[in-house]
Parts: sequence; structure tokens; C-alpha cells
Amino acid sequence: MLVQWEQLKQRVLHTLLGAGEDALDFTQDVEPSFVSDVGAPGRSALDSVEVAYGRQIYIFNEKIVNGHVQPNLGDLCASVADSLDDKNVSEMWLMVRQMSDVLLVPAKDSLKSRVAVDMQMAFVRQALQFLENSYKNYTMVTVFGNLHQAQLGGVPGTFQLVHSFLNIKLPGPLPGMQDGEVEGHPVWALIYYCLRCGDLSAAMQVVNRAQHQLGEFKNWFQEYMTSPDRRLAPATENKLRLHYRRVLRNSADPYKRAVYCLIGKCDIADNHGEVADKTEDYLWLKLNQVCFEEDGSSAPQDRLTLAQLQKQLLEDYGESHFSASQQPFLYFQVLFLTAQFEAAIAFLFRVERLRSHAVHVALVLYELRLLLKSSGQSAQLCECLASVTVSLHISFTLSGRARVLGVHTCPLVLLSASTSSALSQEAGDPPMVRRLNFIRLLMLYTRKFESTDPREALQYFYFLRNEKDSQGENMFMRCVSELVIESREFDMLLGRLEKDGSRKPGAIDKFAGDTRAIISKVALEAENKGLFEEAVKLYELAKNPDKVLELMNRLLSPVVAQVSAPQSNKERLKNMALAIAERYRSHGIAGEKSVDSTFYLLLDLMTFFDEYHAGHIDRAYDVMERLKLVPLSQDGVEERVAAFRNFSDEVRRTLTRERTSHAGLALAALHIVVLNECAPCSGFQVRHNLSEVLLATMNILYTQYKRLKGSTAGTPGRPQRSIEDQDSQLRSQARALITFAGMIPFRMAGDTNARLVQMEVLMN
Repeated sequence: MLVQWEQLKQRVLHTLLGAGEDALDFTQDVEPSFVSDVGAPGRSALDSVEVAYGRQIYIFNEKIVNGHVQPNLGDLCASVADSLDDKNVSEMWLMVRQMSDVLLVPAKDSLKSRVAVDMQMAFVRQALQFLENSYKNYTMVTVFGNLHQAQLGGVPGTFQLVHSFLNIKLPGPLPGMQDGEVEGHPVWALIYYCLRCGDLSAAMQVVNRAQHQLGEFKNWFQEYMTSPDRRLAPATENKLRLHYRRVLRNSADPYKRAVYCLIGKCDIADNHGEVADKTEDYLWLKLNQVCFEEDGSSAPQDRLTLAQLQKQLLEDYGESHFSASQQPFLYFQVLFLTAQFEAAIAFLFRVERLRSHAVHVALVLYELRLLLKSSGQSAQLCECLASVTVSLHISFTLSGRARVLGVHTCPLVLLSASTSSALSQEAGDPPMVRRLNFIRLLMLYTRKFESTDPREALQYFYFLRNEKDSQGENMFMRCVSELVIESREFDMLLGRLEKDGSRKPGAIDKFAGDTRAIISKVALEAENKGLFEEAVKLYELAKNPDKVLELMNRLLSPVVAQVSAPQSNKERLKNMALAIAERYRSHGIAGEKSVDSTFYLLLDLMTFFDEYHAGHIDRAYDVMERLKLVPLSQDGVEERVAAFRNFSDEVRRTLTRERTSHAGLALAALHIVVLNECAPCSGFQVRHNLSEVLLATMNILYTQYKRLKGSTAGTPGRPQRSIEDQDSQLRSQARALITFAGMIPFRMAGDTNARLVQMEVLMN
């Protein structure tokens, strides 16, 4: 029970905290809802972008389940951007592929791999390469869009491209430029933009042409070029930094200062706003200044670590500095290029229209083992709930979801909680490490369309096949269970039972080798939610006859004594029970003896009451006489009372002898169901059905008595002794019922005893 409550609590919290921005428009007149309205039946809730991504996920999973070589999920998802005609999305996927194209280090723990120096250096190299390639493309577009002003010519290459670009960007002489010009443009501007385009050789070409004005810089730059990690030797670096502090810190040439700070990784406080006027330029400069070695000789103002840069961008500057709400792709890029993948995904996921992109970026990193996942769900959700001081009034709908009836707080507070709950930091993690609640992210994404597109939701849940929740339960099985219950697509997802008893496969079959375990899990979930009829079908699908019959007994017991009517609950359940009995009979299937006996006894009782309500008194009497549930003679009272006290064993013995059936079946009585521990039922149902059986049997005897008296008056020639014998037998049977009712250790419902005595008196 505790586990069920924990799961329900998490579902409610997921719903409340994951709705996104669009669900937080509160008004006084309209009740706000955190759950998206379910689309019309048969209509997909997926938009065109989600459909395109879903198609690629299907292709990826098909390769996996069929044992083929695993395709590159990043390439598949990036192909979606080509069809969207959205430059921002295309650049985003280009960046994701660039940043994830690193030499993966085999490690059981993703955290160890991510924080390893080699991996972090690789991330910085990939980020710099992406920024440099992007800027080179930008210069080419600028030049070819202004060919007349650019005056492109000479030997093709980066130097000529930058020269033409400066014809547009710096058309006239600038004050404060130092060390002369090369082909009409400032030396340091040419060097800077060659470096910005990622071409060190082109920059060296400029240095060589102006080497007489640059002093020792040529030697320093040559060493920088040949260094595998773009880092000068400590002695050289200290010499360059000393020269910078003495001569260049207050230089009027912004390009010269920027190049020295970049090569020497110094003066990290200077943002070089005159040169790096765009966020991408600033990011490129800072990534070039990041240091990984602990040399001990660098002053604090000359040492920038990746963690310091990450903190500066995520915490010190934050979303407001970068106008993230107006430029979400830019802020995502800032975080992603500084290897803050989890924070970038969590931010993008908050933007409703970009949510699908965030989820698929997470999936790509997850498959590459580059994603840092939260170790559990409960902790983050509880922390998030505790941080939100709001008053919520919740009512549960029939589907198990939650609806907010009243909220007394600022909606922005709740939005902030939703954001932070996707990220967590665990004990022992390095300072700037954030973990993403990947499971919650995926479940929130599929929540939108799981009821209308369960097949697509199943594809996403397959990614969770190796994940477990806080109770150790497999998340794939848990999500499939909830998906089936929510969508009610039992046949489509789990398969269905054919008339011949064989199982037609469902959508789940290709994802799971042991489908019976998943079907049993869903059946148990349906049973716990009170969906007994669905649970019966699922247990039969999972080949569990004991649970099938146990639940059928619980379903049949309240309706046994009811009058049958077309399309009634009793009629539907009776047809369902007869179909199960026929299948089990034809295939030789049986459940545990007591449950099996109870099931067939209930069917026979149903036959008894059907005959009774139809007015077929003699046929109903014959059924009850063969079942031997109540005594029909004084000699049988003691035996029936003893049998009642130990009914479980008696049911087995009786049905072994009396397996005779009306409609081809032989079955058992409702009051027995509840007394038997194997087939639990409520005390009310026991009292009600036992009373109904006794009253119906007594009424049959009374009706036969009245018929006997009526026939005596109409046929005076009938033998008097025969009539007296029948009369005496009926009265004796009525007294036996009264005696039995008084002797059994059971309290009868309502005025049953009084009515029994009244009918018995009328017969004397």
C-alpha cells in the first residue's frame, strides 16, 4: 500500500510541477488546470515536429530490437531539423553533434567520465571548433553578400576572406591601432579575426608579414601553434603575461590586448567588449582562456577554470542577463557549449514550443552515456514541493490525474519550482555538476500524448528499460503499466486472446522477451485500481487462471441474485464467465481447487436464480437440490450445518461429486465465496446472498405448497394419502430451512428470519 501511495504521489507531483508556462495563466473566473486537455478520440495529440522526431525514434528502436547495428541517434534527430526549415534548430543539432563527438572514456560511472580532465578538455576543443566554424561561415555569408564592398580577390584562403571581411567591418582607419598595417588593415585586427575563424596558419601568415613590428610575439605565437593543447610553456607564459601587464594592459588597441589575453590566458576580468560585442565572441574568448593544469604560478586574475566559467554563466549572469525568454536558443547554446548539458536541457524543456527538442537532445546524450542522471526521483520532487509554499486543493479524476481547483500563490513561484525540480545536485558531486531527472523528463513529455498515441509513448518508454525507480522497480514495466491503464488500449498494446485460446501479439511484444511479466504487472495495477473486468482479461492473457477465477468470483458475487436484463451488469458478467468456463473446459485449464470450485458454484447459483426469476420453479428446485447447499429434509440439517462450519473442504468434496451444470457447467454459491479465504468477499455480500438463497428456496417451497393446495381443490379424485405426503414433505422441508437458518453461526441480513418464519407459518 505504501508503494502504491508513493507512485500516486509522484504522478500527482509530476502533473503539478511539469505543466510548463502555458498552464500558469490563472484567473478568478476559470478554474486553472495543470493537465493538458486530452484531444478528441482518434485525434493525435502530437504536433508535426513531435511526429517527425517520433518517426526517427521508431527507426532507432527498430534497429535495436531487431539486433542490427545501433544507428547514430544524433544523426537521426538532426535529420528532423532539415525538414523544419528552422535555422535555430539546425544550428542547435549541429552544435549537439559537435559537442558529443568526443572520444568516449569507458567508465561505469558517467560522472567520472564527465569530470575527467581529458573529457573536459575535449569538450572545450569541440566548443571552440563549433564557434570558429560558425564565425567563418558568418564571414563568408557577409563577404559574398557584399562582394562590391568586400573586393574579394587574391589567393583563396582565410587570410583573403578576413581581409575582405574587414573591408566591410572596418572600412576606414581606426584610432589607437598599433604596429602598422598589412594590405591596408591593422595587423592585430587581421590576427584576431584569423584566430576567430580558427585558422592559426592564416594568423601566422599575418605575423610573418609584420614580424619586424611585433618583437617577441612571433616566437610566442609559433610555440602556441605547435602546442597540442594551445598552451604556452609556463616560462613563456609568465614572460608574455609580464609584458602584457607592463606594456599592454592600458593599450588603446583592443585587438592587440585581446590577442595577448587569448594567447597568454591572462587578465580574465577583461571582457574585451570593444572586440567581442556578441555573446558568441565573448564565449569564444573565455573558452580560450580556460586552464586545466594546476601550475601554481598563475595569479588569480590570470586563471580561469571551466567550473568558474560555468558558475559565472549559470549563476552569476543567469537567464536575465542573456534575455533567455526572448532568445532561448542563445542561452541554450551558452550552457551547452560550456558542457552544462543538463542545465541547458532543463531550461529548453521549460519552453513549451521547444520541449520536444530538449527531450531528444537528452535522449542522444543518454544513449552516448554523456548525460548525468539523478539517482532517484523522490528526493528532488520532495525538495521541490517543500520549496513551493502554495496552497493547493486537488481533486482526482477517474483517469487518475489531478486537477487544481484553487491556487493561492504567485504563478511565477510555481514555474521556478518546476524548473529546479528537473535538476539536482547530490552529495559528493563537484560544485558545478548538475544532474537531470531524465526519467521524469521523459514521463512529462509523453504525458501529453500517451492517451491518444500510446504506440509512440511506448517507443520512448523503451529507453527506460535499464532504469529503476526508488523502490527498485523497472521503469519500462512501470511506465508501460501506467500507459495501458491510462489509454485503456489493452488489446493494441498487450495483445488479445483469440477464440481458440491463443494470444494475438501486441505492440509490447517486440520490446520485451518476457511479455507475461509485463502483462501480469499491468493486470496487478488494474486490480489495485479496481478495474476488475480489465484485470480478469489481462490475467487470462498472462495465463494465470487462479487470479482470473478469484476476480471473477468477486465480480459475480454481488450480481448472482439479481434479475437478468439485456445489457445489464449481470448479463455482461455472466457471458464473460461462461466464455471463460468454456475455454477452460475445452483446454483442460483449472485453477486452485477452492477458487475453481467457488467459480463453478457461483455459475450454478446464477442458473438457479435465473430459473427462479423466470418463474421456472421446478427447474430452480432441481438445481438447488443437486447443489446441496441448504437442507431439504430434517435429516440433512446437521450435515449441512457441519458443512457450513467447514465449507472450504466441503465445497471441494461436493463439487467433486456434483459437477453437474446447467448450460453445460457446474458451479457454486456466493455466500461460500466470502467465507472461503481463497475467495474474499465483503461480509455484506455474504449475508445478502445467503439470505437470498434461503428466501428464494423457501419461496419455491411455498409456491409448490400453494400449487398443491390449488390442484387438490380442482381434482377431487386424486388419492388423499399422496397429497398428504407431498404436503407433509413441503412443510418438513420448510422447517428444515428454518432450523438450518437458526443453527448456522452466521447473522442473517435484515428481516430474513422473520420472512422465513412467516412463509413457513402460511404453510401450516
